[in-house]
Amino acid sequence: MASGHPQNNSQAIKKPPAPTREPILNFDKMPKFSAKIIIIATLLVGLFLWWSRQPDTIEVKLNNQVIWAEVAQTEMEKREGLMYREDLDEDVGMLFVYESPVPANFWMKNTLIPLDMIFIRPDKTINHIEKNAPPCPPEVVDCPSYTSHELTQYVLEVNAGYAQKHGIEPADVAEFYFNPPIKTVGERGEDRIKKPTEGFSS
Repeated sequence: MASGHPQNNSQAIKKPPAPTREPILNFDKMPKFSAKIIIIATLLVGLFLWWSRQPDTIEVKLNNQVIWAEVAQTEMEKREGLMYREDLDEDVGMLFVYESPVPANFWMKNTLIPLDMIFIRPDKTINHIEKNAPPCPPEVVDCPSYTSHELTQYVLEVNAGYAQKHGIEPADVAEFYFNPPIKTVGERGEDRIKKPTEGFSS
């Protein structure tokens, strides 16, 4: 009579051994010269990716002083600005760049350190300096704004007191060059830089 269970076969069926997989890069079977090339190429790719994520930095000279300025030219870079920075080195700042002169109107929303704002004309002469703009941390809702008082193409932010310490005044000339030349953009970030208003306050 047939049983409802499978028959018990005295000879167990052996499973075939699992195939072994060779690693994608087997340095043991690779000539030493080829292995070194791959390692060097990997390091170079990693270094390039790291470098490409670093902000563009240029040298800005003002009254014989050198400032290493991060360049903010995209909408995202302008929106972030120096937000949430807890400190800034003495000779470091940020240069905001526009493709054409604009009535620049800044505020300090989410900025934790006091700053000097140096508004610069297209010919790179200073038209106005807003000294010692106080921080406006995230919990503060109504932050004051600071205007250029006339059309401006560049705005340089540095530590508060920098302009007074180094005798930087309106009509001084800022020296900086983009190498290679950068294509500037005119977008203004909604959070970091307020939209320009019609005219200026005195």
